[in-house]
Amino acid sequence: MKRLIALCLCFALSVLSACGGSKSGEELFMYIWAEYIPDSVFKQFEDETGIKIRVSTFDNLDDMFAKIKITDGGEGYDLVMPSIEYASLLKNQGYLQKLDKRLLPNFKNMDPNYVNLPFDKGNEYTVPFTVGTSTFAVNSKKVDPEKLKKLEDLSRPEYKKRLLLLNDIRAVMGIGLRMNGHSINDRNKEHIKQAYETLKEKILPNVKGFDTEAAAQALLNGEVDIAMTWNGLVYAAMQENPDIVEVRMNDGMNFWMDSFALLKKSKNVVNAHKFLDFIMRPDVSAKITSEYQYSSPNAAARKLLPEKVRNNKTLYPDKSDVQKGEFENDIGDALPVYEKYWTKIKTGS
Repeated sequence: MKRLIALCLCFALSVLSACGGSKSGEELFMYIWAEYIPDSVFKQFEDETGIKIRVSTFDNLDDMFAKIKITDGGEGYDLVMPSIEYASLLKNQGYLQKLDKRLLPNFKNMDPNYVNLPFDKGNEYTVPFTVGTSTFAVNSKKVDPEKLKKLEDLSRPEYKKRLLLLNDIRAVMGIGLRMNGHSINDRNKEHIKQAYETLKEKILPNVKGFDTEAAAQALLNGEVDIAMTWNGLVYAAMQENPDIVEVRMNDGMNFWMDSFALLKKSKNVVNAHKFLDFIMRPDVSAKITSEYQYSSPNAAARKLLPEKVRNNKTLYPDKSDVQKGEFENDIGDALPVYEKYWTKIKTGS
């Protein structure tokens, strides 16, 4: 997941592990977020297929992308787990190869809302693994959820220094863009500047800080009253404290997706397809989702989840909410412009 922090295993360990173990053709090397797939799922796949899985993890997508580049396109890896934006970058720079859908019969289990998206029409290169939103949660004992109907409401003076935003450039800049009626993927320099100015004038005076890993925990601890965080973390916080509730702004919200993609340098293409088809099985996908409470794009798997989970609107928004939101896509050469204003936001300049 785009949003998790974990220890990054060095590439050297992957190379060392490749020197021993299973015979050639009976291994699979992947480079993914940590704490995303239970060890029991890896073991089940190994028991069923005899293919040994070798896992390396990254703690942020910039490091992942840099590693793929410095290893000559991911030499030594088969599968990688990018976000939408980084899947576009990997594809456009020629680091990915097309999937063979004939080897993926379980792709039929995917929710139509989360396939055939603009960044990968026909899912030629990616298999959706998990989806989520950057959303807002409040302590309803301190903040009336009914007072937060639109993003503009975050500027109320009573919320001064009681708001925590994600430490995420796209999520935060998306607030300013949406407040001005623009797409969160806008590449227009003037629109991006306008978004920054709106944030500086209306939102930043109320911001106590930026955090990714501990945003929901800060809300639970009473450090802030409103927190922008990932929907999976909101769900977990709601289970711990029923006073924590999600608020959906009428302006819509950012959707993100983490997917599996097959590297062009893969030496275990068939094994990679076997694994992808394996995790798209309803029972396996449901097992993963039950262990780590992230939203699953696998419609067949959701039917196997407890009713209170599969019907939870924080984890699985209504179709109307999905249609009102936007998926974060590659912003191409506009990224440096975003980064310029993100630096200004973080430094208070």
